Amino acid sequence: MMKRFLQAVLPCLLLTASALAQTRPILERRGEVAFGDERERVVAHRPVGADRLVLVGLKSVRVLDAGAAKYVSERVVAVPKLRYDNKWEISPDGRRMLVYKAYAFRLFGHSPASVWDLEKGGRVAELKTSKAVRSGLWSEDGRILATSSSDAAPEIRYESATEVNFWDGETFARKGSLPTDKVGWWYLTADGRKCFFTVGERVNAIIFKYTSGSEGPFTVWDIESGKAEQTIPASGGGDADRIRAAFVSPGEKYLALVAQPPKSEDVDRRLVVFEIEKGGGPRYELRQKYELRPGPLAEPYGAPFSPGAKLLAVGAGRRLHIYGAAGGEQRLDLPNAEAPTDWLAEDVYIVKTTRKLNAFDAATGKHLYGKDLIYVVSSQTTSQEIDGQRYDTTTETIEDETRIKAHPSHPVFVSYSKQFVQVFDTRTGELLQELVAPPTDPVKKKSTSDKPLVSEAGWSGDGRTLYVIDARGRTVTLWSLLDS
Repeated sequence: MMKRFLQAVLPCLLLTASALAQTRPILERRGEVAFGDERERVVAHRPVGADRLVLVGLKSVRVLDAGAAKYVSERVVAVPKLRYDNKWEISPDGRRMLVYKAYAFRLFGHSPASVWDLEKGGRVAELKTSKAVRSGLWSEDGRILATSSSDAAPEIRYESATEVNFWDGETFARKGSLPTDKVGWWYLTADGRKCFFTVGERVNAIIFKYTSGSEGPFTVWDIESGKAEQTIPASGGGDADRIRAAFVSPGEKYLALVAQPPKSEDVDRRLVVFEIEKGGGPRYELRQKYELRPGPLAEPYGAPFSPGAKLLAVGAGRRLHIYGAAGGEQRLDLPNAEAPTDWLAEDVYIVKTTRKLNAFDAATGKHLYGKDLIYVVSSQTTSQEIDGQRYDTTTETIEDETRIKAHPSHPVFVSYSKQFVQVFDTRTGELLQELVAPPTDPVKKKSTSDKPLVSEAGWSGDGRTLYVIDARGRTVTLWSLLDS
């Protein structure tokens, strides 16, 4: 049985009369550049360096100077034809691009992922793997490309077995893979030298087997040698302790592990924080700094560390504890508070669901503001009968949602969906400027069109420019920060 329906939440965000007023513009429209003709459109893009934006189309690659709003390079490069199941990952320097099928059908083999040269044109490598590549990422320096058979890299979502491979970022020779298919979580370091990973537990569900989250030890894997460099069961406990979660701070200064003794309760969990010492040699050293036992520690998710890695937020029962990340001293203890799902700035964290965003002061825990979010999904349910028992499987596709892009250093953030691009003050939640919005009935003050207007928005590497790619991928509008 097949059915398709649309579930929509009224886009309360940005549609009120106050939202239509521009109270304090901080961005100046720099210009708009076209991308190709009616047969060409942007299918992939990436900010490169301080002020460059690499735009990839079906027939060409262009490099845009975001500050000057003009192309500095244009070249004809025929990339694989756009398909609904194709994904792209551009290298940090904008020279190479990984292409793979995100929804590769697993039963009858798979097409190998490929790497394309965006300067010279053409395919330069074909990555042969035993499992289909369904996600990939580059190290920040571009020296290593990592691919995974899970579509949520580096997270793992209900995979029966996961293959993680590493490739040389220049020659694309295979450098090795993680030594287990029960990967619960993994993290590629910025310099591409190491991979942190945990081992999950195989769970037998009714229809299929899958690997649960992090259960086993934490391992530092050296990519060059293909060997484990350091293994941490959970400092302070026995080898059987379970690593329930792992987090690396921004800048890779700290590692936080949630450890739990076997057959124990949440109250027995503890947070162990290590300092990541890279030194001058090839070996990393993870040195324990402190251990926290805040109570019934929930399995954390989201972003425990603040953007500058100065604070560490931990949810324990119905309380939120905020510590200094360097020494573990408690800064705040809040009752009836949720742990951050993300941060807008060093002093502002947010708790975000699909339909609601709430912002809080990290120093006092004070609620700063709340915003409704757009969230529209389509659902499709399929049914199958196994041994006389009917099983329904529902898959959801996000048709539209509010996405948030915090500025790297200025106290503002961008909120955008398919129809809106707006800029807000990080501390107050005040609307500062509306850059894109659909036509509005002046009397009813409601949108008169649901036509998509935006596909992507984001900040340049130096944060001086905001770019907005239209829904068709044919124009890029650039806005300069006025006080930058």
